[in-house]
Order: sequence, then C-alpha cells, then structure tokens
Amino acid sequence: RGMRGREKGAEVGIVMLTLAQCMSLSLLYVASQSVHVPKIGVASARGAAASSRRPASFVPWRSLPTSLDHSSARQLASRQQQATMHQRATEPQSDTNVVVAYVTTPNSDVAKGIASNLLKHKLVACCNILPAVRSMYFWDGEVKDDPEELMLIKTHKSLAKKVSDAIVRLHPYEVPEVIFAPIVEGHPAYLSWVADETHDKTAHMDQVDEAIRTMPHLGEDGKELPEVDALSTEKPHVDLKSNGMVVVKMKSNPTTGYTWEVSESADCVSVVKQGFMRPSSKLMGASGVQEYVIKAAKPGDCAYTFSDVKHLGNGQKEVGKTARVTFTVEG
Repeated sequence: RGMRGREKGAEVGIVMLTLAQCMSLSLLYVASQSVHVPKIGVASARGAAASSRRPASFVPWRSLPTSLDHSSARQLASRQQQATMHQRATEPQSDTNVVVAYVTTPNSDVAKGIASNLLKHKLVACCNILPAVRSMYFWDGEVKDDPEELMLIKTHKSLAKKVSDAIVRLHPYEVPEVIFAPIVEGHPAYLSWVADETHDKTAHMDQVDEAIRTMPHLGEDGKELPEVDALSTEKPHVDLKSNGMVVVKMKSNPTTGYTWEVSESADCVSVVKQGFMRPSSKLMGASGVQEYVIKAAKPGDCAYTFSDVKHLGNGQKEVGKTARVTFTVEG
C-alpha cells in the first residue's frame, strides 16, 4: 500500500508540473504580444502591486474584449458593404469572343470592296455599311469636313490584328481609321454564329497571312489599283489622271541587309503609303516584295528613283540596285 501511495503521488506531481508548464507558456505567449489595453477602474493595492511585477505588455485575459458592441458591428458591416460595391464597380466585366471594328471610308464603293475581300477570305462574319456619315477632323494642320461611310465589322477577337492589317492594305487612305471594341454582351445565338463563321481561320493563322498577302490595294473608286514592277519593266512609265493611284513594287530581301528607299522624289506625285510584304515561302532568306502606293498630286511630268540601300554605320551606306519610274499626271 505504501508503494502504491508513493506511485500515485508521483503521478499527481507529474500532472501538476505539466499544468504549471502549460500555464507558464501561455503567460509568456500573452506577454510577447504587443497589445496595450487601457486600465478600467481602480486597481486594488494587491492588484497594483501584482501589476508592477508583470511585463509592460501583459494583458489580463478578462480585460480583452470578447465581442463587438452593436455600433461597432454596424460600422464593420457598412465598411464591408462599401468594399463589395467598389469591387463590383471596378472589376472588368466578362466579355465574349466577338469584337466589332469601326472603319470609315470615303464612299460606298471602297466600303463594299473592303467588305468583299474580308468576307471572301472569311476573316469576318458580317459587315454593316452606314451611309451619310459626316467626319470632322484635323489633317495637314487644318480642320477637314468630309462626307464618309461607316463600316461596322464583326469578327473573332483573335483575328482583330489580322483584320486590321488587311483593312490597312485594302484602304486607300494614308491613315485609315480602324478601331476595335469588345462586345460585352449580346444575343447568344448571334455571337455563336459570328464565332463559328470565323473559327476555322483562328486555327490557321498561316492561311490568314497568305490571304492578306494576296489582297489588292483599292483606289478611292473601290477598284483594284494597277501595279508596276519597277525592276522587271524596262523604263517603267505611268500615266495618271487627277487623284489617280498606282502601286510600284520591287523584289526585296531584307535578310541581306538591303532595303528599298526613295532616293529621288517628285512633285507631281506623292507616296501615300508603303510596306513590305513577307514572302509566302517559309524558307529562310526568301525574298518578299516592297510596295509603294503613289498618288497623283498635280499635273505635270516627274520621276521617282528608288535605291536598294545597305547602311554601314557612321552615316555611310552602300547602294545596290536602283529603279526609276516616270509619271505623267493629266491636267
């Protein structure tokens, strides 16, 4: 019996020691928290003496707030509601896979020409042409006021960049207006139809590039512009009517370091836009075509000289091939 009593006493001692250690750890944890709560009421002499021995950051358990009062709860709920409303107002709305392009043209002939080429190659699903649009804008330092027509073009958003490239190629303007906007919501069946009509092209971007490469340049009458190969034609000459346009092109291979530049300009015509058409072949070093869209400026005879130039640095350059095209603009 004596042995059992001693064993039982030892077990009780171990339990008490464990509880004391747990309480010590709890007090140390509370003491480590830098929480300061103002004293409430007047402490007794014994409490004041005990508090003088406690760490400065010690907070009695019963002095911690256990719940919010009604006023604080209402304020917290109001702040949470305001935060939710702000998040809904600022977060972007989910959109569809369809975009609409706004394009202005000088007349219906150009609009029809652009629409026909885009639809022919299934780059877009639908083109609306709105007549009698009046456009006022700054150009060449003065305010312009021109009648135009507005195109609304619907396509898949993944084709937006390609459609823009195609319109810029087709359009007779030097800087055509091509603006895309997302369609946030709409009739589900219509949006699905637009996506389905252009889905094949989204999966075959190489076919899209080839389609754009074969598209013509359109004049202000909506017809395809004539083309002149400045290298293959001997002494190329172009006759233009007032406001007439022509495409001058030369074989080009920028991988060699040479690029075409205008080395001698003329006053009876002007370059409206220029660009390089990448080769259809995927072979490295394949040649493309450099194109210049030239428009009649005033009656007379003049010439343009183009040079294939390689810049060597320090202002020096090496000239390769040259091409000279003469023009006659009717009065």
